[in-house]
Amino acid sequence: MRNFLYVFALVVFECTGASAATNIIDANIVGNYDMKKHTIITGNGSFSGGIINVIGSVLIENGGEIHSNLNICNNCDVHIQNFGVYDAPVTLGSDATITQIMTNSADVTRLNNIGVNYDVFIKNTPDVLNWDDIVNNTSGSGGQYTLSDAKIHVDNIVAINDVALDGIVYVYTDTMPDTDTMVFDNPSGDGTVRVVYNGDDPLHFLEAYKSGGNVFVRVTRSNDYARILNNSANNNQRGNILNELRQESPNDKLIEQLDSAQSINEINHIISQSVKFHPIKLMRSIKTIYSHKTLEIMHIDQDDGFGVMPFGFFSNDMSVFGVEPNLHINISDNFKMKLFGNISNLKYSDDINEYSAAVYGFGTDVVYLLPYNNFIRALSGAVFSSFNTGKVFNGNKTTENPNGFLGYGVTEFAHKFVIGDNNYIAPFAIVGGDYATVLNSKDADLYAGSGVDVGTVFETDGLKYSYDLRGVLRTDGSVGGNINMSVWSAMDDAGADFTFGTMYDKTNGLSYHISLNAKFDF
Repeated sequence: MRNFLYVFALVVFECTGASAATNIIDANIVGNYDMKKHTIITGNGSFSGGIINVIGSVLIENGGEIHSNLNICNNCDVHIQNFGVYDAPVTLGSDATITQIMTNSADVTRLNNIGVNYDVFIKNTPDVLNWDDIVNNTSGSGGQYTLSDAKIHVDNIVAINDVALDGIVYVYTDTMPDTDTMVFDNPSGDGTVRVVYNGDDPLHFLEAYKSGGNVFVRVTRSNDYARILNNSANNNQRGNILNELRQESPNDKLIEQLDSAQSINEINHIISQSVKFHPIKLMRSIKTIYSHKTLEIMHIDQDDGFGVMPFGFFSNDMSVFGVEPNLHINISDNFKMKLFGNISNLKYSDDINEYSAAVYGFGTDVVYLLPYNNFIRALSGAVFSSFNTGKVFNGNKTTENPNGFLGYGVTEFAHKFVIGDNNYIAPFAIVGGDYATVLNSKDADLYAGSGVDVGTVFETDGLKYSYDLRGVLRTDGSVGGNINMSVWSAMDDAGADFTFGTMYDKTNGLSYHISLNAKFDF
């Protein structure tokens, strides 16, 4: 109850202000003095010698010096706001009290030689007051501390006792505790505590809660990414986008992964792998699909014809199903060409990203036979992708469901060694490259490599069978292999190729393809 009487008394003092009920001391007063109303002692004012007889409940605002003894009447409450020098003993009457008032950092001073127990009342502080300074300057006060709409700073969260709380009390700290920690031990009053963390860990904040009459702080993981990513304007945009994404899709994989991250470095790594913030990464899976094209073995010994090839690509994160119509044209005995187009549906899902795409493209596969069983093969194509990603960040703005483009080409230089009538081995060297673009992002790669084809051909019962193996190793770290089994009926001018291949690359790991190409001559 006494703490609330303090508040009431202070309101009365402040309302009277510098009115007739206020006495201003602007000179040195020597000897005895009767004080019975609000007194302001300026920087030029002082009391020395004799006794100050306080004969009512008063507020003393001391910006000067007090060296005269204070004699406080019975049942009187005296409040001292000291931002000057106080050095004098106090004599308390029956049921009298004395309270030091602190409202700003200048008030955090010592009442020297006071000789009695007194309370400390910290209220309406525009400044954040250092709690250690308060304690050091009031050591030995023997009374209670009251925090009323106050702001204090503590170096480390420790249990503070003998405290009353009123209004909203802010506790500032630069140190993040390792676990839940008590900040106020059994405080009185019904004030609310809020903890403000000023340290360099943007990923966590401190939250106050009450348990068993005590006030604790807990470390809470922040999900406000505008706050977490606050080190640049670009990051702030990213943070706002992530906050919007949480509102729209709280179960988005990117949000789930970011929320489980335990460091800012981990968050930055997750963002660096996100296609939402790096749209060009959408083309990684497209590149992998068309890298498998370099594993295809082109048969050049059939007449003009066409084929229809359903196909699939698979990896831990990706699945693709599509169909490819193709047209074989024998331009001359030495010049063979395959024209192809394809359309497919891609689905991609990993720990961070989840999207789909409609993919369609076209290309040519050309073989030119040279003397002495040498040949050149050139494969090229263009691919267009329409992605279903939701929002992505395009440099300085967001857009939805972007389109992508991939152009690719590879040339093989090979020599075919014929072994017997039906077997061959053909080592080759390759050079190739690709160019990808999504929105404003672009990416280009060049590579070289080598490989070998091994095969055998035989005929039985009017059917021609071919079995071929291909292996490729590229300087970009990709390595792949392919098995091709082909059957051809000369009587029906029809046949089929079955292909199974696998490729490893640094971005998507291990992937597989399977296809069945039904072919017909015309």
